[in-house]
Amino acid sequence: MEATKVTEEGEEADIFPDEDIYDMVVVAAFGGLQMNLQKGQEAIVHPFVLSAFCAVLFMVQFECLMFLRMGMALSDPVVAEEDSSMLMELKVLMIAILQLMLFKELLGSVKFIVFMLNPTTWTDIKRPDRNKFQVFKRTFHPFFLSVPAIVATLFKFVIAYLVCVDSVSLILETRHAKDAIFNCLAITFIAELDEVAWNVVSAICQFQKMPDWKFEIWDDKTKAENLQDSVCVNAVVKRCPFIRRGSHGRKFEFSVALVIMLFIYTRQLLVFLYALETNVLPVARDVCAMWRWMHGKAYVPTTGYLMMAMVRLMMVRDLEVEIGLLKSSVLEDKCGMDDTYGRMSEKETWMLCQNRPGQIIVFMVVLSSLLIVPQVFGPALNYFFPENAAAMQQDAAARLTKTHRVDEPLLTSSPRLTAKDNSSEIEELKKQVQELKQQVEDLVEPENEIRKRRQMRKTDIRHLLSQYGNNIPAMGSIGN
Repeated sequence: MEATKVTEEGEEADIFPDEDIYDMVVVAAFGGLQMNLQKGQEAIVHPFVLSAFCAVLFMVQFECLMFLRMGMALSDPVVAEEDSSMLMELKVLMIAILQLMLFKELLGSVKFIVFMLNPTTWTDIKRPDRNKFQVFKRTFHPFFLSVPAIVATLFKFVIAYLVCVDSVSLILETRHAKDAIFNCLAITFIAELDEVAWNVVSAICQFQKMPDWKFEIWDDKTKAENLQDSVCVNAVVKRCPFIRRGSHGRKFEFSVALVIMLFIYTRQLLVFLYALETNVLPVARDVCAMWRWMHGKAYVPTTGYLMMAMVRLMMVRDLEVEIGLLKSSVLEDKCGMDDTYGRMSEKETWMLCQNRPGQIIVFMVVLSSLLIVPQVFGPALNYFFPENAAAMQQDAAARLTKTHRVDEPLLTSSPRLTAKDNSSEIEELKKQVQELKQQVEDLVEPENEIRKRRQMRKTDIRHLLSQYGNNIPAMGSIGN
């Protein structure tokens, strides 16, 4: 049976949020967001409060992307006759740069989605104790905390994915180098609105992330109690124990995120290569796909109906009229499944993989290496150079000891030190204190000896003076 690592209270969960409004909803769900009140008082912010701002921001970003999609030259070719080879090389370069700029945003949203959907997250990660609240105690149940957090992470993922998809067509439709660069900067601004929104909301509402707050894991006793309270999560853990933090939960979440990222970017590559093969902008196929959703002609009609229902819910303006006009005029009624602007079928995808196997394989190997190598390099460094890891841990413990406050217990001040490490640190500190005491005594002892000798000399001189009187006047001067 595989041994499970003992988890001490305060151990970090290795989840690092960004400073944007979507990630702050997740932080609020785990008690890391506070509101500054009068007279230095503070209050924990419920994620539902911040999720209202997220919904407004998501609608704004989504409408901007839809308006941008409708305003593109959908019928223009990818490569026109007047385009030079230098312009095409610049387009490819700008697409690659833009994907790298959006990589952190997309990867962070994917990691958070996997983290939120892992059921053991809500039993293993520290969150506010609802028993400590007198008002709205039920709203701090894990269910009511998880709903706004999951919705916010989905909002962030949808925007990041749409920006990555539409940016390819936005750059491919340009006919000048300057337009390609400016379009690249313009669409990244839409993706960065979540950071701007957080700066505005935090300034107006006096929200801030708690100082030095991090995602931390409960101790084993608390995790066991939380697991017993949740019957569904307990049933899942019995069948899949590897999803828990302290077992292989972090590796499991990373593996799922890696598969999702490989799928997204491999599809992006295939869409780009298919656009070059057919000389049709990918966004034109996306607009036709939305038209098929509206009229029940999607590949899976039920899925298309649900997707269009969500689009209607998120849009203020009715897109059905705009899409209908584009389909009849610009796209010349060629939005059928097998028409010019139809979807890329599985057969065409397979043929594309057969025609360009080298490019696809090299791309997948490079992307996998970028994601996997850093995860392997860290443990390998500790394995081959253990003295470096030990020195780093001692240095961290020394810094922690210097900044430790007197009113805080030492055993809970360092989340990465176990009880055994803490006891050894305390013994070492006691030894250092004893050595300092001995050094002080060594310094004080000669001074005491000198004082004793001076006192003895004065006593002897006074004795002589009292015995001989004025016959020895020099003695008094000597005594003085």
